[in-house]
Amino acid sequence: MQHNIIQENELIHILKNKHEKILIASDGSVKKTTSGGAWIIANNKGEILVTGYNPDTAHTSFRKSYRSEAQAIIAALLFIHHMCKFIQSQVPPTIIYCDNKGVIHKINHPIEITPRTKEQDLLQYIKKIIPTKYEAHHVKVHRNKETFNISVTEHLNCIANYITGHQTTVPKKIHPPDQVAIYYKYQYIPYNLDRILRKHHHELDAEKSCVQNIIGQNKHTII
Repeated sequence: MQHNIIQENELIHILKNKHEKILIASDGSVKKTTSGGAWIIANNKGEILVTGYNPDTAHTSFRKSYRSEAQAIIAALLFIHHMCKFIQSQVPPTIIYCDNKGVIHKINHPIEITPRTKEQDLLQYIKKIIPTKYEAHHVKVHRNKETFNISVTEHLNCIANYITGHQTTVPKKIHPPDQVAIYYKYQYIPYNLDRILRKHHHELDAEKSCVQNIIGQNKHTII
């Protein structure tokens, strides 16, 4: 994770003042072979205090914008958490803005996160580190970014989008230490093992059925 503190004094002032709110605007990007996320931390006036970007942690086959968006939010939350720990302060009320409705919905409804939820490992981690006082809002996808007719939060989202568009990298092949990762058919599978194995099983059944139809044999003659 890389970051650039632009207004250190203002950042420390807000983090030490429990009545101040801090804003996070984040975005994720997935390209052909690279991906990653970027985030902005600002005061409630929209003045940028910190910018940052982070790589994805996923195999190339598992790269999705949803995962990139979630990891960008995690990176911003971790930065605030460690800064507050360093200056011995409580995390102030935090407002998160993201252009992915699915991620925002799950942050606002953590009770819906189950082992079958898409990217549940990241969502569970957000649930673990998010401040007690927080808000999470969807911001429209870079709307009117070529004009001046945008809100403060849309402006911050556009900046995050610009950063992540220029800072994507090959994802890091790591996964939580308490989870199992396997290789199956020369493919690295770090999470959602049951879903991927079930998918391959269904594909194998479909191949057998296709062969049966073609050569007119019953299932007992196919190995």
